[in-house]
Amino acid sequence: MEIKFDSKHEGTILKLLNEAHKILNSTRGNPIRYEDIIYALAHLIQIEDDKKKIEHNRRKREFIRIAVENSKNYRKLSVKKFIKRLDIDINQFKNKPLKEFWIVFPSNIENNKAFINRRSFTLDGTKIYMRNYMQIQKNYDIKGMESALVTLQLIRDYLPPSTIYFVIKQRGRDIDETLRKANKKIQLFFSLLNYYKLQRKINIIIFQREFLPFKIAHPLKYAFILNEKKKYVTYAFTFEGKNLQNSFRLTNRDLTNITKLVKEYNAKKESDIKKLLINSLELYMTALQQTNPSMMFLNFWQILETIALKSEERNIRMDEVKKRFLSVIKTDEVMKIVTEEILQKRNKLVHLGDIDIDYQDINYIKIFSEAFIKFLWNITDQLYTESMLNHYFKLKNINDKDLMELGKVIKKLFSLRK
Repeated sequence: MEIKFDSKHEGTILKLLNEAHKILNSTRGNPIRYEDIIYALAHLIQIEDDKKKIEHNRRKREFIRIAVENSKNYRKLSVKKFIKRLDIDINQFKNKPLKEFWIVFPSNIENNKAFINRRSFTLDGTKIYMRNYMQIQKNYDIKGMESALVTLQLIRDYLPPSTIYFVIKQRGRDIDETLRKANKKIQLFFSLLNYYKLQRKINIIIFQREFLPFKIAHPLKYAFILNEKKKYVTYAFTFEGKNLQNSFRLTNRDLTNITKLVKEYNAKKESDIKKLLINSLELYMTALQQTNPSMMFLNFWQILETIALKSEERNIRMDEVKKRFLSVIKTDEVMKIVTEEILQKRNKLVHLGDIDIDYQDINYIKIFSEAFIKFLWNITDQLYTESMLNHYFKLKNINDKDLMELGKVIKKLFSLRK
């Protein structure tokens, strides 16, 4: 575990810690200000766990919050003492025993006997069980779940009796960690499902004045956490979830194709490129959920940037993103012009604010992102690292003669290094 901070911020960190302790030790402390301080400290302090940076998120802020509370009575507090306290608290969390929980995700997918008989999918080693309302009623603490809806004043969002429930048995050190792991799996499953079901589907309602979002399969906006005995513990909101507005129908043929897709995904080895694929599929799901056309457009465009490896470190400009995209799809002069227009719309949207994005813009950027995801899906087991993918893009448009000569040069370089 490595905890770091920029030395120029040491005075600021100490000042924030003292203010946080003052709030904690006061009966009239400002809780909103306290949360502001925790958020700011999470930005100033870097935590690396097994050489992997812990991102500024809820978990990191929770670590810092615990350390702040545990150091409030320190005499002569220093940043060095606080960092030591933070390290102790993180290690104590890591050493906590794992507990088993059941996470129940209601969905908008219509009950389908073939899916229920399939019982479960295995995704990256995690079983995702499919249950109908009767099975939930019989085997899980449905009274606890329904009472939570009443508490949340979501009585209208009753547990739907005619849709599929997805259940994951997940281990974690606490509820927050457990839910995060389970939510990641369910998000990936729905991303795969919608990618299969909606790719190349377009909005053809030309005369519709109002923008119509895509109809997608999704978890509902709440999930339920049950203990190892399947007794209700608490609820949580799912960031990607939505209200039950429209049910989503899947056929027996869909089951066959989704099973095949999940099997293909599971066969892919862990690599940097598989991580890019997961990120792209999650962005695809995020884009489909948008009700604002501009946000949907930008989320689809992010897929192109993600796969084209756009980053400040590589200094890849927007023209290069376009070039890399065009290098992996079959296109003609018309589609090259369309791509140029889509790029210009992206630039105007980012730099000038909200512009007129219509159904056809969405159709094109959606199809482009799907083509790029398909490309990444197909090369995941041939190119393992981002560096290999970067070289692939650079060499893709070199003609055969020059590529053969380059191969000879590379071979010669290797021989000279021996």
